[in-house]
Amino acid sequence: MDFTVVNLGVTFAILAVMSAISLSAMASNEPKSLDFRKYPSVTWAFTFFATVWCCTFIVYVALVLFKNVPPDSPLWTALGLFDNVAKVLLLATAIAYSSGREFNVKKTAAWLGALLIVLMLWTIVGDMIGRVYPRNIFVAAMQIAPDLVISSIAIVAVGWVFFVRWGGPAGWLFLLTTIAYAILQFPAAFKIGLSAFLRPEDVRNLDVAFSCLAGGKILIAFGFILLIWNPKLRGLDVRAPKRWLPAKSVKMPKRMYQWIGWPLSGAASIVTSALSDPLKSYIAALLKFVTH
Repeated sequence: MDFTVVNLGVTFAILAVMSAISLSAMASNEPKSLDFRKYPSVTWAFTFFATVWCCTFIVYVALVLFKNVPPDSPLWTALGLFDNVAKVLLLATAIAYSSGREFNVKKTAAWLGALLIVLMLWTIVGDMIGRVYPRNIFVAAMQIAPDLVISSIAIVAVGWVFFVRWGGPAGWLFLLTTIAYAILQFPAAFKIGLSAFLRPEDVRNLDVAFSCLAGGKILIAFGFILLIWNPKLRGLDVRAPKRWLPAKSVKMPKRMYQWIGWPLSGAASIVTSALSDPLKSYIAALLKFVTH
């Protein structure tokens, strides 16, 4: 199955789950962490994180519907703007969760709004310069550089704020997952921004990063939902600001060990990536080599 379609399906599933959780919180106050009166920073973090997936979903829908549109079409510039919004909201997620009772949505919106304007101007101006110098690899690299840096910082920042608040296996596992995801974004960005300067076979080889990112989305979304679910665990105070130094290990709820916990999300991640081309083809070729 095409990796773009797989990523679209995964993103849609994540949005569906987060929507169901949001409706549950409004109807039955479960999970309690989304009680805005008691835990406004967690509620804001959840809202920002869900909006990240909304922007990502829009991008993948466009990639599926308009895959034959020429690379120099203004459509891709518009999608780049949506992608910039997702990156900034991911940073907002990290800021909200780490700030606790000190979180100030207006101040955060002002700072991140300024960053978003800079990113959007960079995208628009970079697109204009890229049209003047379409075969200049330096120009192409500079077009993707800020997006790649901000995206990597944002996803690792989300992992870090959970790590310093949770510590222990749960914090480490989530942090390492976000680091792995950030690393995989590099070959994906090279495919998107530098494919015109690569051999066709090299471009196809980079596609495997998108197969892996589909599985990574499952792990990150599941880890986020699981770690914000219960705000009243011993040693966990989500209302206290926490930005540096890992906490003492917070004892994980039993559900993290059960079949609905990490093992299931890990299995779903592996299966999703394995069923996505081109990783599926790589695995088939490897199995054929080993069995023969």
